[in-house]
Amino acid sequence: MTRAEGIEQELRGALEEYLTNYLSRRDLHKAMAFFSPTIQGVGTGHDEFVPERRVFLEIYERDFRQAPNPIVWEQPRLHVAVLCDTVGITTCELHLHTQIQGQEIHLNNLRQTLVWKRHESGRWLIEHLHISFPSTEHGQDESYPNKELEARNRVLARLVEKRTAQLSEALEEQRQLANTDRLTGMNNRPRIEELANTELLGAQRYGYPVSAILIDVDWFKRINDQHGHLIGDSVLKAFADIITARLRAVDHAGRWGGEEFLIICPHIGMEGALALARGLQETIAAHPFPKVGPWTASIGVSQYRPGETLQDFFGRTDAALYRAKELGRNRVEVAPNGP
Repeated sequence: MTRAEGIEQELRGALEEYLTNYLSRRDLHKAMAFFSPTIQGVGTGHDEFVPERRVFLEIYERDFRQAPNPIVWEQPRLHVAVLCDTVGITTCELHLHTQIQGQEIHLNNLRQTLVWKRHESGRWLIEHLHISFPSTEHGQDESYPNKELEARNRVLARLVEKRTAQLSEALEEQRQLANTDRLTGMNNRPRIEELANTELLGAQRYGYPVSAILIDVDWFKRINDQHGHLIGDSVLKAFADIITARLRAVDHAGRWGGEEFLIICPHIGMEGALALARGLQETIAAHPFPKVGPWTASIGVSQYRPGETLQDFFGRTDAALYRAKELGRNRVEVAPNGP
């Protein structure tokens, strides 16, 4: 089963459970439990366009008061559209039979479209609802005239497009927040590890070189102790800006932790990485950092050795950085590339 097929199966199950509570059981609270906090929709009347949840729920509850008895339903047609892993649309045709005030009521060819979103809890909830009932003005078994339905569907299509774009933007924003170090705006450690793994897989498959540069702010504790953490944060931001400005388009940089920064450089070997590291060292040493003046960094450089693990690769880079600090700081040291 593909991912899309699995999502379609989940949506079918969510729809079945919702319709069972809404129609068969007429359980208002269980039916409303399927609604997103931001639900909106087109109501059951000709002119009911409902962008507010409060108004929507008033109409929904009125439906239960007017037809409290269980509703027998058939679903001759159902279409499920999977837009992405977290957004889907179900469109179905329904035939309904119930009693209202002792009178037998048959409603055929009811059309219902639901826009679903998978929330953080994993549940599929309804973001938008469109429903059209047959009207006695157009015949007992006839829904709204085709032109009216087409107009409503165009409105729905625009609403779905807008809501989908909003959901996509929100999901992208969440992804960015999950991958970004809040202080510096750089990749955070999990993200830079993920990018490094991707580059190493490429290096193993296609044979191109990959190098790593690990940068540590010298005597960073002194900055915090003498000037306070706010100044320390401003120095880290300045370091991040200097590093980002020197990168190629294919390089990846991130905050490795504390006052350490890591750069992954695909398609360049030790010579190119060493030149970049020395350029960074010189730029950092010449930069007038706010409140603290000139400052320095220690840097370790290594080139990936085919077959080694990411942990080993980073371990050799860290060892080179440690040697740079042992030898007096404000310098660049290279990890051995041989066995």
